[in-house]
Amino acid sequence: MIFNPGILPEKSYSNNIYQKNFFVIKDKINPLLDVTFDGIHIINNEIVSPTPLILISAIDENKLRLLDDTQCFSLYLRPPGGNLNRIALNSREIKFKAADSLSNKAIIEFRPSYLADGNYEFSTNVTDASGNKAGINDYIINFEVTGTASITNFSPYPNPVNNALRFMFSLTGPNIPEDIQIQISTIDGKLIKTISKVALGPIHIGNNITAVVWNGTNENGDKLANGVYLYRVFISDKRNTFLHKKSTIDAYFKSQDKDINKNMGKIYLIR
Repeated sequence: MIFNPGILPEKSYSNNIYQKNFFVIKDKINPLLDVTFDGIHIINNEIVSPTPLILISAIDENKLRLLDDTQCFSLYLRPPGGNLNRIALNSREIKFKAADSLSNKAIIEFRPSYLADGNYEFSTNVTDASGNKAGINDYIINFEVTGTASITNFSPYPNPVNNALRFMFSLTGPNIPEDIQIQISTIDGKLIKTISKVALGPIHIGNNITAVVWNGTNENGDKLANGVYLYRVFISDKRNTFLHKKSTIDAYFKSQDKDINKNMGKIYLIR
């Protein structure tokens, strides 16, 4: 570094130079990769929507070399019975948000057009500007698409229940039902509790566990006596008829009609 390279008159210019040796450590830290389907971290072979929003985000600690180019990413999709194809990052199905210097986080939104029924394989990876990959191997996930609107019987968990009950179920098709209602009644048919779709919490195509917790009380908040209670799930949608999707819990239901609204299950309340 030279402070006065002979511009201003001085008796001696030899003291205007500062020299310091330094070493630049190579960036060896890999970026972090995250993948969600419709906002959910799915497990292998899970069911997803025919038009899923696949969000691929990457963040890198080196804010001097930004993830500001789609070429940092690689995306592949294998259709049912087909070959693994690289996805063009200039496709209409791709939206890219470049990283900024504040977070150095880049995001790709991949929303494929309507996917046919079958099993798919999706893989992706990201490479930062220093050549570091998020992982030695690509992130690979298999998923299933079923275009038919169907839903399994709702399984209460845990059952028997003490004071905190949720419901588990699986949903397929292009959209979630417009309305879902769970009715809990006594053995003799007296309605004691109705749970609305809003109370169930977020619902998505695939495997669900409701956010609602039933604490063994009636509509007035009074605690119910120990015993067996019946429940039915009512599905309503003007766009699709949701068929009953077979599952391992069907054996525990009084009926196994194709119309899930006719099926009835049991809840065992033990305090």
